[in-house]
Amino acid sequence: MATRDQVRGLVDAGYSYESIGAQLEIAPGLAYMIATGVAADGSGDPTHEPDRPAPQAGAQRLVQPVTHAPIRQPHVVEWIRQRADTDLRRDQPEPSPDHA
Repeated sequence: MATRDQVRGLVDAGYSYESIGAQLEIAPGLAYMIATGVAADGSGDPTHEPDRPAPQAGAQRLVQPVTHAPIRQPHVVEWIRQRADTDLRRDQPEPSPDHA
């Protein structure tokens, strides 16, 4: 586990919490918490240490994964369309012989 001295040393050297997390193989939000004593999502009670770095504005991004919207693939859209059509036809009642 990373130590506060390790994380603070990297912060003081100018590294971002994302790069610190990658270097120390921990989540960026955890690196932030180790350095500041405050959860990046703003929850919990902060510690009251005089040498603790000030909380960083926008730290919430350190705990929220980046969302990814996949690109539409025409073959997938067509497969879904065919599947829905098949399901809809299956749910329709059979026509009665006297209405044919």
